[in-house]
Amino acid sequence: KNLVRGYMYENGLTVGEVAEATAGDRLPGYVDPDPKFGMGAAGGIWTFGCQGCELKIDKKNGEVIIDKFISSFDVGKVISPQMIRGQIVGGVVMGIGQTLKEKVKFSADGKITNATWVKYKIPRINDIPRKQVVICVETPYESTWQLSIE
Repeated sequence: KNLVRGYMYENGLTVGEVAEATAGDRLPGYVDPDPKFGMGAAGGIWTFGCQGCELKIDKKNGEVIIDKFISSFDVGKVISPQMIRGQIVGGVVMGIGQTLKEKVKFSADGKITNATWVKYKIPRINDIPRKQVVICVETPYESTWQLSIE
C-alpha cells in the first residue's frame, strides 16, 4: 500500500494504527509451553533496555564517528557476565554496520554490484567505539506457568 501525505495509507489507516495492529508482546507463532510436558513453540520476547552514543560528524565528508556507546539491559539473572557483554557489544557492532556501513547496491538491470567483501562494507576495528559501557540490570524472571512432570 502507498502512503498518502507521509502518515496515512490510502485506505485511511494511519501509520500508527498499522504499527499498533502489528505489534504485540510475542513474536508470531509463539505458543505457551504445555503445563504438563513443557513443550511449545518457543519464541522471542521483548528486551527491556536502552542504548545511546556520543558521536562526531566530520564536516568535510559527512562521516559519522562514534566515540562512545552505552548499553543498559535488564538481563534477568546474570550467569556469565563476559558472555552477556559479548552479545551486547556484538549487537552494537552489527547495528553500526547496518546503519552506517552496509548497503546492497544494484545495477539498473537488478544485479548486485557489491557482492564481494571488498565492495560490501562492514565495520572494521577502527569503526567500533573505543569506549563501550555495558550495564546489566538483574531482575530474576518469575515464570507464570508451572512445569509438572508426572
